[in-house]
Amino acid sequence: METTDILTIDKLLRLNGLYSSDIKIAMNNKQLKLNGYNLTVDDLNLVVTSYDETGEFIYNKIELFKKLSFLSIDEIFECNIPYVRRVLEGLSRLKLSKKKSLIIKLNGTQ
Repeated sequence: METTDILTIDKLLRLNGLYSSDIKIAMNNKQLKLNGYNLTVDDLNLVVTSYDETGEFIYNKIELFKKLSFLSIDEIFECNIPYVRRVLEGLSRLKLSKKKSLIIKLNGTQ
């Protein structure tokens, strides 16, 4: 795999319609979050091995939430239900805006 084929958080943000200036503004305004923490310049270089839209991921991977759809995305990530913790293990949440976030797997996570 060539270095141009490596998907970083920066490239993922660009794939989702954010340009360099948009990324800087969103970071300064503390709008971009990785696992609930403000995204940093260093985080932009983290390698992403896979990603999915949060809603699609939850609907397709967490059968339980088809029945418990009243929970918010934040509540899903904060819950201590063992089944859900197993599904989310090794995954991170990249929040792009109030309404849009991605579930990502970073290089080096199980």
